[in-house]
This record gives sequence, C-alpha cells and structure tokens, in this order.
Amino acid sequence: MLAYIEDKYHKDFVFYKYYADSTGFISPSMEVYPAGDKEQIVTIKLEEESYTDNYLEMLSTREYEEAISTYIRENFPKTDFQVFSSVNSLEEGDGDILMRAQATSYVLMVNPFQSQEEALKAATGLIDYLKEKNGNKAVGIYYYMQTREQYEKNYISSATDSFKDLIYEYRISSNNNAVRLEKD
Repeated sequence: MLAYIEDKYHKDFVFYKYYADSTGFISPSMEVYPAGDKEQIVTIKLEEESYTDNYLEMLSTREYEEAISTYIRENFPKTDFQVFSSVNSLEEGDGDILMRAQATSYVLMVNPFQSQEEALKAATGLIDYLKEKNGNKAVGIYYYMQTREQYEKNYISSATDSFKDLIYEYRISSNNNAVRLEKD
C-alpha cells in the first residue's frame, strides 16, 4: 500500500497505522502521511484488487477552509472565528475549490449577532452562496456560536476532533436543504 501511494504521487509517505480485516473495516487499510507533514493523514484502502486513497481530498482541505474563511471574513470582518473542514469527495480538474468539492465544515466563532434569527439568516446566506457556486453538491456547515470566553477555551484543532464536549451558546446546522437552530 505504501508503494502504491508513493508511486502514484511521486512523493515519500510515512507509515502511521494499519487496519486488518479483523478490526471491523470492510477491507484492509493503511494510514500514512506525506513526509514532513504529520497533520495530513491519508487513508489507503484495498478495494477489489486495487487501491484507493483520499490524498487529493486531504490536499484540498486547506484550500476549502480558506475559501469558507474568506466568505466569513468578508461578511463579518470584526469576528474571531476558525474553520475546520473535511472534503468528502472532489471532482478532478482546475477551478474554484467550492465548485468541485463536497464537504462538511465546522465554524467556531465569537457570536457577532444580535439575535438567533440574524444568525440563521447569515447561515442561510453562506449555504446559498455555496449552492450557487457548486451546483448543489452535498455540503454541510455546523456553526458553533460562542462567547469570547468559550472561544478562547477552544480545544478543537481539526474537523476530525470530537465536538461532543465543546461549550457554546447555540449551534446552527445547515445543508443543501435546511438551516436550523439547535440549543446546547
């Protein structure tokens, strides 16, 4: 598996973990990361006598996060926030990442809104913007509205972290079909 990914991308990767069939995975898989970048864990899977990987999706995550961040920064310039994304699939080719990706994002922000209705309107604006850009590909965004104190105690560092114990005022979930408010 390691040789497969190194040959495919002409790049050195470092072994991280291996999962055999007995661990509950459908097929054997391995996690690796590009040499020098331990933050970018890539999964390689054996599927019907060939391998698949999510390296391109991992590479595009930072670009996707920056595109979402740019939108938020332009619309709420005085708000502190962080964006964590997971790109689930990516169309090949060049062009705007928002046009090619299906992704889930988590936005932690110091609540800049006067009301929850105002926050829902802003969340609807971003999801509409994404649908306009990507032709209604599946996207989801979870907003965690926090006080300054809650935001400064944040322990999240990636989209794969557990958000279960995150403290927030309220959360907004949005996808292609709905935007809804959830209480903590």
